[in-house]
Amino acid sequence: MLNAGLDVAVFEADRVATGDADFAYVLRGESATIRLDGESFDLRDVVAAWWRKPHWLWLSRGDALRKRSLEHEINRVQQALWAPVATTAWLNDPASIRAAGSLSRQLAVAAGVSLATPDTIVTNSWAELRRFAAGRPIAFKSLSGHFEAQGETGRTVFTRRLTTSDVDLLEGQSLPYPGVAQVFVDKAREWRVTVVGERVFSAAIYSEGRARMDWRREQRTDSVRFAAEDLPSEIASQCRAVTNGLGLRYAAIDLIEQTDGKFVFLEANPNGQYLWLEERLGLPISTAISQALVAIAHGWVAGSS
Repeated sequence: MLNAGLDVAVFEADRVATGDADFAYVLRGESATIRLDGESFDLRDVVAAWWRKPHWLWLSRGDALRKRSLEHEINRVQQALWAPVATTAWLNDPASIRAAGSLSRQLAVAAGVSLATPDTIVTNSWAELRRFAAGRPIAFKSLSGHFEAQGETGRTVFTRRLTTSDVDLLEGQSLPYPGVAQVFVDKAREWRVTVVGERVFSAAIYSEGRARMDWRREQRTDSVRFAAEDLPSEIASQCRAVTNGLGLRYAAIDLIEQTDGKFVFLEANPNGQYLWLEERLGLPISTAISQALVAIAHGWVAGSS
C-alpha cells in the first residue's frame, strides 16, 4: 500500500487486549472514532480493510473460565468495532467470513460450480458412522483444527484415517461428536490454492508416509515437498468461482488430485495462512493482497464503491 496515496493503520488485537497498545473507541452520534497509539481516525473514513485473523485470542490467564469469558468479550467488542466500516471496503467482510466458515455451505458452493466433493457426515453415533463408512476407509477431522489440551497449551487436531475396525474399537469409549467424517479420498498429490480477487496462486503438495494422511503433521520434514505449479485452467476458474460464491475476495482452498487426474474439493478458509508459500516458493501473495486493497480503496473493484 506504499506510494498509493493512502494512510495505513494496523490494529493488533493482542496488543490492545493486553494493554500494550493505547486504544479508545469513541462513539458520538454517527461518528465512530478510533484512537490508537496517538493516532485518530473515523471508521467511516476507512476505504479498504482486511481483518487478517478474526479469531479468538489465546490470552494468558490462569483461570480457564475467566480466560474464556475475556476472549468471548473481546471477540464481541471487535465485531461491534468494525461495524461502521462499509461492507464494500473489506477484502473479506466479517459477515461473509462467518458465513463462509460453514463446511456445509462450502461443499454446496463447490458442488454448484461442478467441483467434486466427498460425501460427509457429522454425527454423535458410532453406529451411524459405521453405516456411513460401509466398509470404506473414512477421514475423520475437527472443524476448527484446534483444542486446548491442558493449561495454556493448545495443539492441532490432525486428520485421521479410520477403518471400520477402528470404529468398532472406538465405539463405547467416546462420541464421534463434534467432528466431521468424509469418505477417504486417495491422492496423487494435494493442492493449496490461494485466491486473491481474480488471481490464483497454486502450490502442489507431495507427501509420503504418514504425511499422506495430513501433510501439516510433517510439513517441516522431508516427507512433504511443496512446488509452485499451475492448475488446469478449468480448476483455477472453479476456485475463483468458489471464492466468489462464498462472498469472498480472498480464500485458501485445499484440493486433492486423484491418480486419475480428478480434483476433489476439501475446504476453503477465508483467512488461510499463505506466508509459508511466499517464503518457500516465492509466490507474491502479499503483493497481490496489497494491490487488491489499493484497488478497493480507489473503487477499481466491482462493488467497492
